[in-house]
Amino acid sequence: RRRWVEAETGKSVSKRWGTKGLLENVPADSVADFEKSLLTLLHAKYQQTVLDNIKAGKLTDEVTAAIEEAARDVAGKYTNK
Repeated sequence: RRRWVEAETGKSVSKRWGTKGLLENVPADSVADFEKSLLTLLHAKYQQTVLDNIKAGKLTDEVTAAIEEAARDVAGKYTNK
Protein backbone atom coordinates (compact mmCIF):
# COMPACT_ATOMS: atom_id res chain seq x y z
CA ARG A 1 0.00 0.00 0.00
CA ARG A 2 2.82 2.45 0.85
CA ARG A 3 4.38 2.11 -2.61
CA TRP A 4 0.99 2.69 -4.25
CA VAL A 5 0.43 5.86 -2.21
CA GLU A 6 3.91 7.08 -3.14
CA ALA A 7 3.38 6.35 -6.83
CA GLU A 8 0.02 8.08 -6.83
CA THR A 9 1.50 11.06 -4.97
CA GLY A 10 4.24 11.40 -7.59
CA LYS A 11 1.77 11.14 -10.45
CA SER A 12 -0.61 13.62 -8.86
CA VAL A 13 2.19 16.08 -8.30
CA SER A 14 3.39 15.66 -11.88
CA LYS A 15 -0.08 16.29 -13.27
CA ARG A 16 -0.83 19.27 -11.07
CA TRP A 17 2.48 21.05 -11.46
CA GLY A 18 2.76 20.09 -15.10
CA THR A 19 -0.16 22.40 -15.73
CA LYS A 20 1.70 25.20 -13.92
CA GLY A 21 4.56 25.03 -16.41
CA LEU A 22 7.02 23.40 -14.03
CA LEU A 23 7.47 20.43 -16.34
CA GLU A 24 7.86 22.34 -19.58
CA ASN A 25 11.59 21.56 -19.71
CA VAL A 26 11.11 17.91 -18.77
CA PRO A 27 11.04 15.74 -21.90
CA ALA A 28 7.99 13.49 -22.15
CA ASP A 29 10.17 10.38 -21.95
CA SER A 30 11.68 11.68 -18.68
CA VAL A 31 8.46 12.31 -16.74
CA ALA A 32 8.72 8.95 -14.93
CA ASP A 33 12.29 9.87 -13.92
CA PHE A 34 11.02 13.26 -12.75
CA GLU A 35 8.36 11.56 -10.59
CA LYS A 36 10.92 9.17 -9.08
CA SER A 37 13.38 11.99 -8.39
CA LEU A 38 10.64 14.14 -6.89
CA LEU A 39 9.54 11.37 -4.51
CA THR A 40 13.16 10.78 -3.50
CA LEU A 41 13.54 14.47 -2.71
CA LEU A 42 10.22 14.61 -0.86
CA HIS A 43 11.33 11.69 1.33
CA ALA A 44 14.74 13.20 1.98
CA LYS A 45 13.80 16.81 2.62
CA TYR A 46 10.02 17.14 2.98
CA GLN A 47 8.81 14.05 4.85
CA GLN A 48 7.04 15.93 7.64
CA THR A 49 6.07 19.01 5.66
CA VAL A 50 4.59 17.18 2.67
CA LEU A 51 4.27 13.41 2.84
CA ASP A 52 3.00 13.11 6.40
CA ASN A 53 0.41 15.81 5.74
CA ILE A 54 -0.73 14.21 2.48
CA LYS A 55 -1.12 10.85 4.22
CA ALA A 56 -3.24 12.63 6.84
CA GLY A 57 -5.39 14.11 4.08
CA LYS A 58 -4.12 17.66 4.55
CA LEU A 59 -3.23 19.78 1.53
CA THR A 60 -2.52 23.16 3.05
CA ASP A 61 -0.88 26.20 1.45
CA GLU A 62 2.34 25.20 3.23
CA VAL A 63 2.21 21.70 1.73
CA THR A 64 1.45 23.09 -1.73
CA ALA A 65 4.33 25.58 -1.52
CA ALA A 66 6.76 22.86 -0.40
CA ILE A 67 5.70 20.56 -3.25
CA GLU A 68 6.11 23.37 -5.75
CA GLU A 69 9.59 24.15 -4.37
CA ALA A 70 10.60 20.50 -4.63
CA ALA A 71 9.15 20.19 -8.14
CA ARG A 72 11.08 23.29 -9.25
CA ASP A 73 14.30 21.84 -7.80
CA VAL A 74 13.83 18.53 -9.64
CA ALA A 75 12.67 20.13 -12.89
CA GLY A 76 15.74 22.34 -12.80
CA LYS A 77 18.00 19.44 -13.69
CA TYR A 78 16.35 19.32 -17.13
CA THR A 79 16.78 22.99 -18.05
CA ASN A 80 20.27 22.63 -19.45
CA LYS A 81 19.69 19.45 -21.44
